[in-house]
Amino acid sequence: MQLQSFAAIVMLAAMLDVSLSWGLLHPLVWVMALLVSGMLVGFGARPNSRSARSAGTAAGADAAHRSGMMALHSALGLVLMAGMIMAMSSGGVDASESHHHGVAFLPPLLGGMAGYVIFTVWFERSLRLTQRSPGLLARVEVLSMGGAAGLMALALLA
Repeated sequence: MQLQSFAAIVMLAAMLDVSLSWGLLHPLVWVMALLVSGMLVGFGARPNSRSARSAGTAAGADAAHRSGMMALHSALGLVLMAGMIMAMSSGGVDASESHHHGVAFLPPLLGGMAGYVIFTVWFERSLRLTQRSPGLLARVEVLSMGGAAGLMALALLA
């Protein structure tokens, strides 16, 4: 299983557990799992991009760029989702308390989420424009992560 696929499964499990109040794991455990996954995905793409660039071909450089952008998109999504879970769960304190204490954290988080959604739209469009037939899996991954981020940001506002 690829690292990005594993990270996507962790992200989905964390979203479902926290949003549906299943309580499988404490929200801070999910936050840590998402942060570690984001760092692994971000750092895991680096050797591949170096080896493709060292091949010296334009196609290799283009593939390395796309691979690096996918890793960046995934890593940012995982880190921002960790912030969303922190904001939504507030570490187990009472909901009325968490809303009061989370006010200072909310504007930068929502700004980051808006930037991520804009990055998602730009990246998906660039995938379509730079490739004759962009992989369906890549497009679904980009759009689903951006869509999930946007929906969770809307849920925070509600």
